Amino acid sequence: PFKNGSSHLYEAHEFVKWEHGPAENRSLSVQFSHNTVDRKGRVTPLLSEAFDIPPELVPVLTGMKDQRVTVVYDDGDSERYDLEAQYLFSSHRYKGALGAGIRRDTLQSYEHLGTKDPINNDSARLFSNNVFDLTDDLSLHVGGIVEHNEIVYEHHSWRIAANYRISPTQSLRASFSKTERSPSILDEYWSFRPIFEDGTKTSPLIDSPYNNISEKLSAARLGYAWANPVSGLSADISVFGERAKDLISWPDDKSVDEPFLGNGIDTTTNDDQYSITGVEGQLALDRYGYHLWLQGMLSRSNREYQNELGGVPWYLDRATAKFVGALLFSRDFPNGFTLGGALYRMSRMEWIGDGTEVPAYNRVDLRFAKRFQLNDVHGTIELLGQNIGGSHLEYHDRTVFDPRYYLRVGLKY
Repeated sequence: PFKNGSSHLYEAHEFVKWEHGPAENRSLSVQFSHNTVDRKGRVTPLLSEAFDIPPELVPVLTGMKDQRVTVVYDDGDSERYDLEAQYLFSSHRYKGALGAGIRRDTLQSYEHLGTKDPINNDSARLFSNNVFDLTDDLSLHVGGIVEHNEIVYEHHSWRIAANYRISPTQSLRASFSKTERSPSILDEYWSFRPIFEDGTKTSPLIDSPYNNISEKLSAARLGYAWANPVSGLSADISVFGERAKDLISWPDDKSVDEPFLGNGIDTTTNDDQYSITGVEGQLALDRYGYHLWLQGMLSRSNREYQNELGGVPWYLDRATAKFVGALLFSRDFPNGFTLGGALYRMSRMEWIGDGTEVPAYNRVDLRFAKRFQLNDVHGTIELLGQNIGGSHLEYHDRTVFDPRYYLRVGLKY
C-alpha cells in the first residue's frame, strides 16, 4: 500500500551431471548444483503513513517522533551447494536406487536474522527406492531417506506402496507414507526488527527461540483405475487422508514487552496441525478425435492453530476447498484445427499464510488452434481466452483475476 517501496532480485544457478552405464541393468550418476539468490525488497513509510494516523498522534501512541521506518518484506542473500551420487540397478523382478548427498545452505540477512554474519546449515542424506515385482500382477514399492543437519539433526521419511492388476483393464493401488520436514534457516533463526530513521531499536517483532522440531506428515491413499481401449473410456477414483502435526507457526507472545506496536511479538512454535480426508476421481473419453475429461474432488479439512501463545486453539475447516471440479474438452478437426475449452469450479476457502478468505468461483477458458506446415517449418496459431465472462479472486482479496485473451504463435524448424 506504500508508494516508496523498492525491490531488487538477482538469481543465478548452475547444474552439471555425469552418468555412466557399464551395463544395461546398472548405472551410476553424480550431479552437482549451485544456486544463489539476492533479494532486496523494502518499504520506508512514515510512521503516520504506516498507521494511517495524523502525524501529531505518533508520539502519543508510540513514544517516538513521526519518522521513516524501513520494513523489509523479502530481503537477504541465500546460497546452496549440493552434491549427490545415485546408483541404479535391476534384475528380473527388481529395480532399485541407492544414493547419498551433501548440501550446504547459507542465508545472510541483517534485517531478518539480527546479525550481519551469514548462517550456514550443513546436511547429509542417504536414500533408497526399491520396486519388487512379486508376481506378474502385484508390485511393491518401498523407499526412504535419512537426513542429518545442524538444526534438527537426524530426521527421516519413508513410503510404501503396492499396485495390483485385477485384470488387463483394472488395477488397485495403495500407499502410505510418513515424512518429516526440517525447519529452514529462517524458521530457526528469524529475528526481525524494523529499522528507524533515528536509530531506535525495539524488541524483535518476530523471534525464533532456536528449539524448533521437524514438521511431520502422514498420508494414505487407496485407488482404483479402469480403462477400456475399445471404447476409449477410462476412470480413476481414489480416497485419501493426510494428517500433519508439529507445524511451524508464529503466535503472538503477549508476555514480551514490545514498545513499538504494544501487542507482544510473534514467536516460533510447533503447535499447528491439520487433517484432510477426501475422495477424487476422473472420467475420460478419448475417441474419434474427441477428448473429454471430467475431474472432481470432495474433501474435508480441519486446521488447529493458535493466534496467541498459550491461548485457546482456533479451528478452521476451510483451509482447503471442499469441492474442486473441472470439465475439459478438446475436438480435433480436419486441416489441423482444434477447439478446446475448460470449465472450473472451486468452492470458497481461506488461504493460510498471507492469503485471505476468497469466495467460490467458476471459470471458463476457450482455445482455438490451427496447425500448419510451410516447407520445413511446423507452426501453430492459437487464440486463447481465460476466465471468459467474469472475474474472480485468487489467494487474496486484493488479487483479482480478470478475463484475459491471448494470441500465441509457435514455430518449429
